[in-house]
Parts: sequence; C-alpha cells; structure tokens
Amino acid sequence: MVQCKAHSNLRRQTNELMTTRITRLEDQLSQRMVLKLEGTLTVTDARILEEICNDLQEESNCDITIDLTGVDFIGHQSAAILCRLKEKPDLKLEGMHLFVQQIMDSVEAAHRNAREGEVQ
Repeated sequence: MVQCKAHSNLRRQTNELMTTRITRLEDQLSQRMVLKLEGTLTVTDARILEEICNDLQEESNCDITIDLTGVDFIGHQSAAILCRLKEKPDLKLEGMHLFVQQIMDSVEAAHRNAREGEVQ
C-alpha cells in the first residue's frame, strides 16, 4: 500500500484540512491503479482527486479504479467532478454506497437534461 504523494503536496498548496483520505494501491499484474477513498468527499478533495487521476494517466499506462467504498458523504459539486472523471477512458468508479449512488445519478440526470436543452 502506497500513500499517494500528490495527495500530501496538494494538501499543502490548498492550506485546507482534507476530509478525504486517498490511498494508492498498485496491482502490477493487472496494470491497474486503485485509489481508495475514505471519509467525506468535499469539492476541494474532488478537485485534488481529479488532478491525481490526470497526473497518473499522463505518467503511467495503468487503468485507474476509484474505490468509493469508504466515502460516507458527497455533495453535488463533488459528484459533478466524479462524473467528469467517469467519462475518462480506462477509469472506473466502484463501491458506491446507496446515498453516494443516488447523488451521482441525480447529477448525471441534471447534466443529461442540460445537454438535451442545449440541443433543442
């Protein structure tokens, strides 16, 4: 188990207390990187997660899995960032609790409705 270095550096840059723990686990055999999240996913933490994912995809050839099993709360803005991440190739979200899944579904529906409104 490896603590993600980008996590501590970005936390210092924002000067805010992170409410989410991000742990990076590497599976060499399957070429998959797992980012395990625990706690409350705030907007600031979601932005840091997005930056970590972008950096990992640029630096490595690994697929990324974001494990949300340990996330106990997520807001709509954080969910919007996760929805953006979910659209990236070779990145998947797993382990969402019912509440987190409902927030994600709500945000995805709002984005779909907004896009449909733009088309008309």
